[in-house]
Amino acid sequence: MDKVSTIILAGSLIIIMLGMGLSLVADDFKRIFLYPKAIMVGLVNQLILLPLIGFTIAVLFPLSPEISIGIMILAASPGGPTSNLIAHLAKADTALSVTLTAL
Repeated sequence: MDKVSTIILAGSLIIIMLGMGLSLVADDFKRIFLYPKAIMVGLVNQLILLPLIGFTIAVLFPLSPEISIGIMILAASPGGPTSNLIAHLAKADTALSVTLTAL
């Protein structure tokens, strides 16, 4: 990508994340830590189950080594700002998504 595209994408991401973050309140995060089961389930899914599923797909299907490595990289690095945005747009638990991304 050229420099202008990079700046526009970064600026867009900053504006989207700021807008989403402004919709959260402290009580959202208090609720998350009062009921830690959701955090534990989310972390187990992201850090254990997702890489296992990615590895299973990479082993079971006749994929090129490049594709298999790509699947493992994607499976080992879940979350990020996109998941927070999708959770917000889906009216899901955005505070939980932000917490899992931070952890």
